[in-house]
Amino acid sequence: MSNSGIYRITNTKNGKFYIGSSKHIDRRWWEHTNDLNKKQHRNPKLQHAWTYYGANAFEFIVVESVDKSNLITREQFYLDTFTPYQRNIGYNISDKAIGGDTLTNNPKGQKLIDEWRKKYSELHKGVGNPMFGKQHSTDSVDKQKQKAVGRYTLSWFVAKHGEEVGVVKYAERNKKLSGRKINHVYDNGLTGKKRGPMSDEMKRKISEQKKSFALRKKDFMVDLISGNFSGSQLHDKYGISLTSIKRYKRELN
Repeated sequence: MSNSGIYRITNTKNGKFYIGSSKHIDRRWWEHTNDLNKKQHRNPKLQHAWTYYGANAFEFIVVESVDKSNLITREQFYLDTFTPYQRNIGYNISDKAIGGDTLTNNPKGQKLIDEWRKKYSELHKGVGNPMFGKQHSTDSVDKQKQKAVGRYTLSWFVAKHGEEVGVVKYAERNKKLSGRKINHVYDNGLTGKKRGPMSDEMKRKISEQKKSFALRKKDFMVDLISGNFSGSQLHDKYGISLTSIKRYKRELN
């Protein structure tokens, strides 16, 4: 695969792709993977996706063998045809072919990279967002909260995709979440500090909550396993903290 031509890097998880051209495709693929694995790739869109999905999620293929003198013309053809520079389609940062092999020595290409990095950074900071520096109204926040109730539960997936597909998507999401590496230990700000004796009133409340939950734990576990209730709904129904609900979920996996 040492010929010149047009290549495509495809994310097999979501179908998004990157189109490029090279005088030495095999070397170009090595350069891409080397920079991406080191988290120093010049394309922040592709780098972010690579870091998030992992190297195994990407597929590299040669689209067309092209003579070196015609590389830019053919790359432009594929950019115009498939528009991988659009956010929902691919990872190219420009709609113009600039030739990846010579990017380092290409002032136009380097300027484009610098401009896009600045734009990317501003987007993540909120600059350019119509809500930047503003706050949602109380009514708007309440509406969003109400809209989110029950989201991602089994019944939500079934209502959205139908029973057969919904059950599959619900299982896939749970499997994906169970594989995440999450540090569940957090600093509550009291580490190393004397908390003082617990008041009798607090002891009484905790004791009552434990006794009440012990009587309803079986029903709670049934609801938890069913997947029909969100964490907030279980909290409201059984009075158990969200932290404890997450702990019970982890114990089920």
